Amino acid sequence: MIQQTNISSLDRLEQFYLLKNFKEVKLKCQTFLRPRLRPDIINWLEENLILPDSFPIPGPFRIRNSPHLEEPLRKALDPEVRSLALMGGNQMGKTLLFICVWAYDVVNDPCPYLYANATDDGVKKYALQKLEPIINCNPILNTVIAKKRRGNTDESSTRWKIYPGGWKEMISLASPGKTRFRSARKTVDDDMDEIKITLGSEGNAHSNLKGRVTAYKYNYQHYFGSTPRRDGSSYIQLEFKEGSQANWYVVCPGCKKELVLDEDRIVWDKEPIDLLKTEFHNDFKTARIKCDKCEYQISEAERMEMLLKGRWIHKYPSRTDHLSYQLGKASSTIASLSFIAEQKYLAEKAFENGDDSLYESYMNNEKGLPYKKIVIKEIDARKLIDRREDYIDPEKKNIIPNGVLILTAFVDAQAGSQTKPARYEGEVWGWGVGEECWMVDRFKIEGNPEDRNVRDKLKNFLNSLEYVRKDGLKRTIRRIGVDAGWASQSIYELVERGWDKWCATKGSNNIRASLLPRKISLVNNDKSVLINVGTQAAKHTLFLRLQEIDETEINIKPNLTDKETEEKKEFIAKIHHTKLFCDLDYFEQLTAEHAVPIIRQNETHYVFQKKKSGLANEAIDIWCGAYAMMKSLNVNWRKYKASVDAKVGALSNQEETTADTSMTNLVMRRMKPAAPLELTKVKTKNKNVIRRPSVNPITNYG
Repeated sequence: MIQQTNISSLDRLEQFYLLKNFKEVKLKCQTFLRPRLRPDIINWLEENLILPDSFPIPGPFRIRNSPHLEEPLRKALDPEVRSLALMGGNQMGKTLLFICVWAYDVVNDPCPYLYANATDDGVKKYALQKLEPIINCNPILNTVIAKKRRGNTDESSTRWKIYPGGWKEMISLASPGKTRFRSARKTVDDDMDEIKITLGSEGNAHSNLKGRVTAYKYNYQHYFGSTPRRDGSSYIQLEFKEGSQANWYVVCPGCKKELVLDEDRIVWDKEPIDLLKTEFHNDFKTARIKCDKCEYQISEAERMEMLLKGRWIHKYPSRTDHLSYQLGKASSTIASLSFIAEQKYLAEKAFENGDDSLYESYMNNEKGLPYKKIVIKEIDARKLIDRREDYIDPEKKNIIPNGVLILTAFVDAQAGSQTKPARYEGEVWGWGVGEECWMVDRFKIEGNPEDRNVRDKLKNFLNSLEYVRKDGLKRTIRRIGVDAGWASQSIYELVERGWDKWCATKGSNNIRASLLPRKISLVNNDKSVLINVGTQAAKHTLFLRLQEIDETEINIKPNLTDKETEEKKEFIAKIHHTKLFCDLDYFEQLTAEHAVPIIRQNETHYVFQKKKSGLANEAIDIWCGAYAMMKSLNVNWRKYKASVDAKVGALSNQEETTADTSMTNLVMRRMKPAAPLELTKVKTKNKNVIRRPSVNPITNYG
């Protein structure tokens, strides 16, 4: 029985000891009630966490292997942060971050966890290939988490982990009702863009998962992570846009300015392996990445050193409760530049041929950005006619815009009909930076294309053409292609021995053929060059540009500043038509075809066909031919523009003409008299195919 005693009745010594005992009890109570100080997560992980052999970098966790995870790891434990989203390429450490945060919480701040994956198979792989190995090789987790026992629901299982103070359940969002009857303080939504909403699903599964933290309204947290998919339907893209939108910035060794490494600016060494330099041997081991501010080429070793000193910069730093991060593989220490360069090359090659599936994977997996699907729509000729411009004076037809750097021409041989005579019909196109193009001339030479006199008239006409830019710089046609689909032998004789300027072309029947072939063919007793052009690939490019779809703007990073976005849009592949040559009949020819979907080997391809039989489509064929001639020159636009700008105003018209003549003479001096005999040839039925030329009479601009 506790007796109450009046303190005043105690003597001074008794009062002294009573007060001393009270202070000791108070101090012990405060120590017991004081929250335990949690260690820094980076230090704790490096001291306690061991990654199993199944991980890319096994052994003790080291933040230097993934420096981009340091800030997200610390922010994931910040009580002010309610949501944290990571949008990036595959194998970028998103799932590793979620495991590290959970392992830290199991020991230092246990609570209920609800992990969700888009598919049931994803949950199984996560549990067996990621989580179980982590638990088994870390004693600090293995001793805390309950052992698995069959038939005992109170113990842990493959998808259910129990530990003092909390639990972790792994569920699939693809199964209806999986989020019911569950309440958790923290949720993890992994691979959220992989989910497919099907009949029988209960609304938005991601929103249902978020609702599981309602009871923890003061200290809940959501973690999101995924590789993005299609623009507009990507869930992780929405979470990223709602957040602070951070990017990983590094300092360029050249200009000492901060930048985001862009996978599109990766370059590597190439060696031409054919006569016209249309195909190259790519040495991806030499891959470098160019600074977008000073053009300094950063090597792999420099990139790795830069990434260790990088930092996150948030576009909206005031959004402290919802942090979001975006990362491409060029900003990761795990991926190599050689691997990214190879994926970039394959994706762009397929995209040029009209197949965007590889490019979509490149955007998602390598750049870590959503892909904007391009839909080619039918184009109205009446809308195109309103876009015509007045850049050519009818009184001075040879004066062309200053943006023109190179001229190419293409000629189509027509047999004629009851309403139209036999003729040669062609166009001259000027090409500038970024493949921007202008129609600068359109001509028609009537007569039988098989008649030698008509052929000579065409050849003399095109060889005599000379144009002058408005700044006074003279330009001549650099390469001329002639369609040899009809009257082939006559066309071969027309272009014979025109190695550096004239060539015959034929359209490829393969719907997936590349724009230019791997090997150049010699015909007409090795006196004429023949190029098989992938017409479907060329038409795909034409109709994209006619819709004014900016191919450089489609996948611009969503967090660039206005200035950076304008720099990204600096070079746009536009098509300019002049009122002098382009009438309604021309545009009706240009829009005579449309994209028709066909299925080949369970894949959908779009093939361009005439809207109606009998429609004239010469304008399409001629533009595609002129485009192929330009691509065969393999121009480095930035370098060539810089050299042209240096000549403007520095040389007189006479000096410029002399320079052009000396360039042609230099090309001819490089040609040996028996050049065709020195080529390694493989005989086929009708022609010799060139494997590796020993001479290259073609000038390569830039």
